[in-house]
Amino acid sequence: MAKTQELNEVVEAGKQVFEKTIAKQAEQTEKFTQNARKGFEDLGKIQNEALNAVIESQMIFAKGLEEVSKNFVQYAQKSFMANAEAWKAVTEIKTPADLVNFNKSYSQEKVETLVKESVALGENLVKVANDSNKPLQQFWKNSSDKFVKTIVA
Repeated sequence: MAKTQELNEVVEAGKQVFEKTIAKQAEQTEKFTQNARKGFEDLGKIQNEALNAVIESQMIFAKGLEEVSKNFVQYAQKSFMANAEAWKAVTEIKTPADLVNFNKSYSQEKVETLVKESVALGENLVKVANDSNKPLQQFWKNSSDKFVKTIVA
């Protein structure tokens, strides 16, 4: 009878260990499931934030390119008008010396204008690139900050 009682106690102890193990495993599984669900939700949020940053960046880029294009068209129109005026001036030149002087001043003016407009175009393109990159930089900064906080926590 003592052996039966001992056996019953061992079985009961084994049963309790088994039940505790199953309960602990269920708790860990639930915790893992909650963390995984939160992780997927966070991933969805990050994807939305990334998409929004890309869209904002592209909109800024498109607006900037539109502005650069307008400036280029204005330059082309001014240049066309200046060329028409120069042609008119050439038709009124009387001597070869006047033609040489006109050509010198006109060429110098065209080179200076071209350099000035090229510099302005370059500066505008750099500004467009920098401005359109800001939403992406902000997204990466925010994402890395969140990532670091998640790891530290």
